Amino acid sequence: MPPSHSAAQAESTLPGGVEDYVEVTGVEKVGADNEKKETIGRKTDEQGKLGGEHEKKETIGRKTDEQGKLGGDRDEQGKVEVKVPEQEEEVEQVKEQEDEASYTNETASETSDTSENSTDENEEVHEPVQYRGHLVRPLSFFGYFEIKPEVCDLKWISDHTSGEVHPDMATISMLYNQNLTLPESAQKFIAQSPELLDEARWEKLKAVFYGFYPKRLQDQAFQYLSKATSLYARRLIAKKTSRFENEAILEPLPGKSCSYHNVRELNQEISKMILTARTRVSQEQDALFRSEMRLRDEHCFDHGDRKYTLNDIKYHSRKWTQSIKWHQEIAARLIEAELFVFQLENAEARYDTRTQYIHVKTKPVYPGNYYTDELFSQVSRLFASEDGVLKGTSREIKAEINSQFQRFEYWLQKYGTGLFRDCDAMSNNDLFHRFQFTVPYESVSPEMCSAILDLELKYRSYSWIIVSQPEIVGYEKEYHVIRVYFNIKNLPKNSTFEPGAQLSRCEYSGFCYNCFGRDHTASYCTFSKFGFGYS
Repeated sequence: MPPSHSAAQAESTLPGGVEDYVEVTGVEKVGADNEKKETIGRKTDEQGKLGGEHEKKETIGRKTDEQGKLGGDRDEQGKVEVKVPEQEEEVEQVKEQEDEASYTNETASETSDTSENSTDENEEVHEPVQYRGHLVRPLSFFGYFEIKPEVCDLKWISDHTSGEVHPDMATISMLYNQNLTLPESAQKFIAQSPELLDEARWEKLKAVFYGFYPKRLQDQAFQYLSKATSLYARRLIAKKTSRFENEAILEPLPGKSCSYHNVRELNQEISKMILTARTRVSQEQDALFRSEMRLRDEHCFDHGDRKYTLNDIKYHSRKWTQSIKWHQEIAARLIEAELFVFQLENAEARYDTRTQYIHVKTKPVYPGNYYTDELFSQVSRLFASEDGVLKGTSREIKAEINSQFQRFEYWLQKYGTGLFRDCDAMSNNDLFHRFQFTVPYESVSPEMCSAILDLELKYRSYSWIIVSQPEIVGYEKEYHVIRVYFNIKNLPKNSTFEPGAQLSRCEYSGFCYNCFGRDHTASYCTFSKFGFGYS
């Protein structure tokens, strides 16, 4: 077989797994029987510094022809691995030191990469993202929170009343159910945008709502609301928590509606009503002054030398009895007028997208304030004379606030102008109960409808109030259908009056607004009242 004269490339693997490529040059020698080609290649690879000096690795590759073997075994491709005995020990040391250096470098590199990746991932997770028009960071950016297991299991945390909210709002809801005061770090999260503040406000109201009830009634309330529409459930929760929010809720009358566009007009009406209320205060002050002047004739307890019989005492006391009663009524009206002015001066209407109602927020009169202390004292005496209880504890202060808003809703209904007349401000007032009054449409004028009630019931004017407005229609109509509220202390019975008028009590059919029972209505509930200012 003819000898091969081409250049070849051999791959030699040193102990330790370090692979080098060896350049080969050929020198031809002619023999009598066979021809040998010997290639000696050397390559020096700098792998690092060991002890301050460069170590050299020398690889000798040999290639034989197909008929022989030199210092080794032929592999499957005809390649031969050759180990030089005198270099084995040196190569082993190189290999060990290279492995150790390589491991150290790889470990340091991996640690650095892991740290950098972790930092990058955290920064990426905490990057602000667009949420409803604002850049907000996730709640985890501000901190982590401990939540009790029983709070995590509450069914209403993410119910259908919440709607589509920020993913972290469920945690905010849990925090509110655990404590109505959010941790400072959580407050920073919701303060990032108006949308987060509004979503958090609703979750807080839900926590307040369910907090009114004992555990056995919480489940009953949730079951009832979960089967209702989200709008109905939101309205019920909003009404129940309106005192906590210091709000009066205006419900549009049948055939009417409300929206964002009504808010500006309502706030303008409030400004006008303030002037009217201040005028009323001045009128009541004048009336009170005149009443005091008439009573000044009674300036001492000395009856003189004259002897009086029991009949004489009663006769001469009649004037005093009438005058002092009138004086007390004027004083009460003055206090109420001053309270209404204070409420209007701090009132602002807004449209609530969840309830689709107008909410009017104001400030209650609290004790301990320099500007309102005297008014609160007067209001407290007024409420104490009505209820026979002098209030002073925290729960009783809440009961007074409830009474203040009962008046506020009543006065908004009675003295409201403009769009206020298209709304029912009494629907959430538990001092009054709703009735329906139907009067023949064509035979009785709207003005005379209230005259029928006055004639038949002979109640004082503040014992009832009509919230409906007359309808002028171009077709035949059988009745005026009138919504009227009566004070719970003077509730009439269902009655029929001449000429063909009928008064009937309105109830939630098959449902108790107080305890969410299904076998009775709120009027016949055996539980004490649940809500703001109640047990």
